[in-house]
Amino acid sequence: MIDEKLNYITVQKIKDRWMLIDPYGAPFISKAVCYVSCNGEPEINTKINYYKTAIEKEFQTKEEWADDTAHKLRSLGFNTIGPWSSEQLFKDKMYYIAIINLARDDWQTGTVDDYFSPDFYEHADRTVREEIRKNDYLQDKFLIGYCTGGEMRWGSDWRSDKSVVFDYMNFPGDKEGKAALIQFFRELYQEDLHNFNKHWQQNFQDWAEALYFQQYKKASKAAKPYEEEALYFIAKQYFKTTHEIMRKHDPNHLILGTRFISISMPRGVVRACKDYVDVVSINHYELLFGMHKYSPLLTGTTKTGNCLEAFYELTQKPILITEFGFRLKAEGGGRTLPMGFPTIFSDKKRGMRAYRYIKEAIQSKHIVGYHLFQWFDQPPKGRFDYQNSRFGLVNLENKLYEDYAGCLKEANALSPS
Repeated sequence: MIDEKLNYITVQKIKDRWMLIDPYGAPFISKAVCYVSCNGEPEINTKINYYKTAIEKEFQTKEEWADDTAHKLRSLGFNTIGPWSSEQLFKDKMYYIAIINLARDDWQTGTVDDYFSPDFYEHADRTVREEIRKNDYLQDKFLIGYCTGGEMRWGSDWRSDKSVVFDYMNFPGDKEGKAALIQFFRELYQEDLHNFNKHWQQNFQDWAEALYFQQYKKASKAAKPYEEEALYFIAKQYFKTTHEIMRKHDPNHLILGTRFISISMPRGVVRACKDYVDVVSINHYELLFGMHKYSPLLTGTTKTGNCLEAFYELTQKPILITEFGFRLKAEGGGRTLPMGFPTIFSDKKRGMRAYRYIKEAIQSKHIVGYHLFQWFDQPPKGRFDYQNSRFGLVNLENKLYEDYAGCLKEANALSPS
């Protein structure tokens, strides 16, 4: 049964399909565009901000821009503002997602926090308290929920060829996370130091040496199941702690996970979030040569086929696709960062690819939303991390890509809500 009137957006399974439920009891799918921001993106070297300059010429105020943008989005069938947006300007206009990064991780380099330390808890607790108060999230009925991180590093990816288990093993011996992990290994290996040495290619005489050693570099193939369990142990600590903090400060809005990178998520990490999120958020792009499907098969990470069905099987929680998108070929070539993504040679074909992607997503009974990346194109010479692609629904002059927009409108109309 759907409650006649709720105070906040919830998520429920209606018959055999998961749906978001609005505060008045109506089911819906979150259809969003990410990075709908009036601040644009400056080029990393020139500092030129093409999009911001264009809209400042077109509109007298930010509020006028937001009204116009919300109208465009709604006319195309979108109902949500995705992450990295000027969310304060869209309150009471559209649903939205908030991101509160609880860890002091570095997205670009992949360095990780110590999720076992009291200092991490204090930092995360303070961050959540301040962000909720500053942005007036607590009573907001248009807020779907919170992502507690974004594309956090867990397994190997472009930032490191090793999982975060090695980061924790190479922490100093007096760090809480290092002590917790070595104790976990002692129990997992049933105090068999010889087997531990064999797996992690060391020659320790006692467990104290393992605790204070900081040069772990590789492991044998036989260590893989133990590494997977260690990942589960570390990730569970993160999700359990952040769940406790989020519920302490906001008992009502949904907890949406950490926007997993679909092609590189160890199964142990996916399992670890199961009891601590309401929805599993995943960034899932189509990649060159079908690598979005084949890469997990080669690396042994969570499979992505059948619209992320393996993620659902591991968690039994609905899935929100928090990023997907298709980039358009730039005139004159170039603008192909980040690598690995297909470049579509016409706007119409780009739209057709997006249409097929959305159609598959909404046919899946565990998908509760999809968020297009992004509202405007990236700057030609690169943003802060040198990404410079034409992923936008509008160009840097704030003009809609009409063919792309038309296909997205048709796809949004297929939604069950």
